[in-house]
Amino acid sequence: MRIALGLLLLIVALIVIARLAGRYRLFARLEDPLPAGCEAVDRSLETTSVVNQGPQMENVDQEQPWGRYGWGGWWFRHTEIRDEKVALFADYVPRDTYEYTYLIRASVPCQFFFQPTTAYEMYFPEVWGRSDGGTFRVAE
Repeated sequence: MRIALGLLLLIVALIVIARLAGRYRLFARLEDPLPAGCEAVDRSLETTSVVNQGPQMENVDQEQPWGRYGWGGWWFRHTEIRDEKVALFADYVPRDTYEYTYLIRASVPCQFFFQPTTAYEMYFPEVWGRSDGGTFRVAE
């Protein structure tokens, strides 16, 4: 993948709690490492220009768009935007499909590797999953 220097990218992390995984997950954590040469746009800071809305979580399940009981956005309680990664925390996650989006900015021209996104239960780390990694190029 090749992107232009200074370009804002919308990152989408698709989270799937499959039927084989049981009914729900407790104390889940998702970590999406940022590629070198990129920085996350933290919209909670007053110094950030208004370009879009902040990080969002959306339930994308077509059968039960708001969960079995008509609600569900509150399961993901906390987001951390750090220098090296974006982390998402949840106390309770029912079996479903979720989409988490946030912005990053390409800030250094070069070719970079990006690490896989990982998700796991904090108190049962043997329950985990991860995406694939890859490379991309930031061009001037």
